[in-house]
Amino acid sequence: ATAVRLCLLRDLPGASPQWEPFVEDPERRSFSYVLRRERGALSDERELQEWFRLLHPSSIGVGNGAWTDAHFKGQKLLRKTAWYVWPPCQCSYDYADTHQAAVSDPGMEKAIQAISHRVFEACDVQDNPPNSVNLNFYPPGGGVGF
Repeated sequence: ATAVRLCLLRDLPGASPQWEPFVEDPERRSFSYVLRRERGALSDERELQEWFRLLHPSSIGVGNGAWTDAHFKGQKLLRKTAWYVWPPCQCSYDYADTHQAAVSDPGMEKAIQAISHRVFEACDVQDNPPNSVNLNFYPPGGGVGF
């Protein structure tokens, strides 16, 4: 099988040079970078707090096309998850023993789209933006389960 060349966000023309490597493992094709808000275009504390408020499970709700409960080895976790894909895709996301249907709640869709467009602008990827986002909400005391 021929490996497909990865195009990482940090390597795109115009990308911020401030991306810090968190994981760089080419052998496993696993990469993670951090763009610290102090160094990036997303540093407005009021804007970030508003995003947190808009997407908080207490604002949006759990179930009915919004946040869902996460599970690990059959046990319900405190963590909430959400999976959003841009139309026309309606695909779901599966990992461990969690099935994640795509977000369908209109309020959550609107919030994710607005936030995403701002992030795309800040990362200069408006011409070729990502087509999905996996969200996790960790309340106090809530971890990944392992």
